[in-house]
Amino acid sequence: MIPWDYDYAYGTISADIKFNQPSGVDLGMDQNRILPQRGVNVPQYRQYFCTQLKDYQNHILDSTAVYNNVAIFQQSMLDDARLDWLKIGWEYSYQHDDLPEQFSKYVRDGQALINGQMGDYCDPYDRPYIEINEVSPTTTEAFCDPADIGVDGCSDGWVEIYNKGLLPIDLNGFYFSNEEQNLKKHRISAPLVIPPLDRIIIWADGQTSQGVNHLSFKLDNENDFLILSDPAGQLLDSVSWDSLPLGYSIARIPDGAERIETLSGPTPNTENKQESPELSEVSHSPTPPSSEDWVTFRAKIEDEGKFNATLYYQVDGSGFIAFPLTNTITDIWSGTLRPQASGSRVQYYIEAEDLDGLISRWPSQAPETVLEYIVDYQPPTLYINELMASNSTLFLDPSDSTAAPDYIEIYNPGPWAVNLEGMFISDDESQPEKHRLDSDSDQFIIGAGEFKLFLADGNGSAGSHHLGFKLSKGGEDVVLSDRADFGHQVIDSHTFDEQDEEEASGRCWNGGSWEILASPSPGESNTSCGKQPPVLADFTQTPRWPIKSVNNEVVVEITATDDVLMRQTDLSYRTLNGEWTTVPMAKNGDRYTYAIPANLDIGTIIEYYIEAVDVNGHKSQYPVGAPAHLNRFMVHFSLVSINNDFAPPPNLILNELVAVGVQRGISEENEPNEKSAWIEIYNAEAETINLSGYRLAHDLFFPHDYVIPNGVTIAPNGYLTFLLDDDPEQGVYHAAFKPLVSGDTIKLYNRSNILVDEITYGTELATGLVMARIVDGGTSSFELTTCASPGSENHIDCLRNTYIPFVSK
Repeated sequence: MIPWDYDYAYGTISADIKFNQPSGVDLGMDQNRILPQRGVNVPQYRQYFCTQLKDYQNHILDSTAVYNNVAIFQQSMLDDARLDWLKIGWEYSYQHDDLPEQFSKYVRDGQALINGQMGDYCDPYDRPYIEINEVSPTTTEAFCDPADIGVDGCSDGWVEIYNKGLLPIDLNGFYFSNEEQNLKKHRISAPLVIPPLDRIIIWADGQTSQGVNHLSFKLDNENDFLILSDPAGQLLDSVSWDSLPLGYSIARIPDGAERIETLSGPTPNTENKQESPELSEVSHSPTPPSSEDWVTFRAKIEDEGKFNATLYYQVDGSGFIAFPLTNTITDIWSGTLRPQASGSRVQYYIEAEDLDGLISRWPSQAPETVLEYIVDYQPPTLYINELMASNSTLFLDPSDSTAAPDYIEIYNPGPWAVNLEGMFISDDESQPEKHRLDSDSDQFIIGAGEFKLFLADGNGSAGSHHLGFKLSKGGEDVVLSDRADFGHQVIDSHTFDEQDEEEASGRCWNGGSWEILASPSPGESNTSCGKQPPVLADFTQTPRWPIKSVNNEVVVEITATDDVLMRQTDLSYRTLNGEWTTVPMAKNGDRYTYAIPANLDIGTIIEYYIEAVDVNGHKSQYPVGAPAHLNRFMVHFSLVSINNDFAPPPNLILNELVAVGVQRGISEENEPNEKSAWIEIYNAEAETINLSGYRLAHDLFFPHDYVIPNGVTIAPNGYLTFLLDDDPEQGVYHAAFKPLVSGDTIKLYNRSNILVDEITYGTELATGLVMARIVDGGTSSFELTTCASPGSENHIDCLRNTYIPFVSK
């Protein structure tokens, strides 16, 4: 601690002066004593210094004791000098004969001076540093008066007194009261010591017979207060409250601080901790938002005191902007942002800061880790379909018969294959990038209706199907997220509870609601689920592009079958992001029909989906994943101006395709030995069309495989060729996917996600044939040919081999 004479209160001794005149306390410091000076500027450290100084003055510096000690020292010095006659001349002389008396007088003078100054120096801080730290007028069994256990129940109120000083405090003689006119209502009449920086509980139960730590009065939950006074009856501290529910408390946070908060979880005899606000249930809606949607952000934020909540967001990496959130309902904070352009990547995180400056963020590692969404994003329809978190013998690693790993199964319910390459699987929602799916082959392509199994064995280096984490049988999250270029958007997630040994949970039937499976089926259909939901097939929409006053209705048909009776098959439709209208479809055998009204303004977009329910309550939707995934059409699509967001008209044509580039693919200058698949677009309009923001896709439920960048146009009656090489970093004419050899559908979508044109093929292109329209831009069917003509007129018959240049304009 601080030395008692830190400021030379008793002066210094020099060679020329026997003793300086004592100078008193608080003279100020030289440069070598800055730390002690700052220390005693803190009230309780100064009090501690004064306490030690008083003790030194009254005991160690007793005048008789000082005289005797100096005399003893003087005599020992003389005895030492007499043993060596060489010392006697300079170590002993008449100058020291009066040493005991001189030093005793010096000390007495110093005592008088310091005692005279100590009142001004110490009195403002010469008080017990104790506070009423926490009060609960009533308690619960969670914290019960030991004297009442098994006797009077556990409802007595209590008071926690905290000693924030550096010396023990004895409460003997101190007063407690809850009456302003009677501060001495209850006196502590026996020793009750609180150690430094510690606390003690006193029961406000009116039962003084139970001990010195029991008050003679009780406290009320409504409109009451408590006062603490010193033995002289001087007020030391007080607290008050309006209304406290049973078991609640008011507390200083942190211990001994001025700020008082209401606690639903009292902390008797323990530290009143400073805790940052608790953030949870962070979300945005709608998911995903369109370019016309206002996006609402929500978060549940809980804290014992007041705080500020802020949304930080940025669009396409432009820098984070702070946006204050408001408290809408209990613990729920929200805010709404204006629509963003189609294809924009919005990144965000939420921060809550309390009055103590303590901050919580979601995600916790923000802004290094953030949440994201892409405007108009349509994720692939994939499901986490089955998992086992406590496997021991039931399922063995196909490559190691001695290992029985946990597993996660992914299911593709759609009609088109999906490539999982570059997607992520995680067991932590706040770390979606925990394991990236990487493969050097096409083994991550999951076909229509197929299942893909991943081993959660924590050995990600063992192979592409091994994950770098294990599952916890106690329960946790499983998250499947999209590729980095789509902002790690969550495709599917599931939170499971504690699992028994070799117990599997899965979606019933495949893609449906989660149940405990009677029989695990890793990598196969979940068949141990009871009755199957309805099967929806053979969907049609007529016409594809309705024309106002000509096609006032759009007829939607679908076949719905089940192994039990069907209860209903409904169609839900709305204008873009409007209110849903749900109607029953007309039944004719297994065929269901409904005509959607289409006599609307030119450019109106209609969204719709179908849902079938059987008598067991099992449901199926079309498209799969509805209403997150929807069918769309636009009224009078062919007459919408090519300059607005709904361009181009339907005569922007997918004109020619090579799905396997072995023979008729396009060779680039920097890769002459590699030939890529390609697709040609033809513009049958008389005006240049801007394709920026339009999309080429090869999956019905994933129409964002490649967003055409800004600045890409197609001339009147012109051609534009894109290489399907999954190599977009090489330029704007390189699409971010490759077509499937076994059969695929290549689609072109406009900025509003309306299907413009499509090419569907089976295995017929596997040998490298060309699929082309007989007449450029025509509506006739595609034909197979051996002639490739990217960037020029299509030739169905040809007898010559032609060099195929890369044509981009």
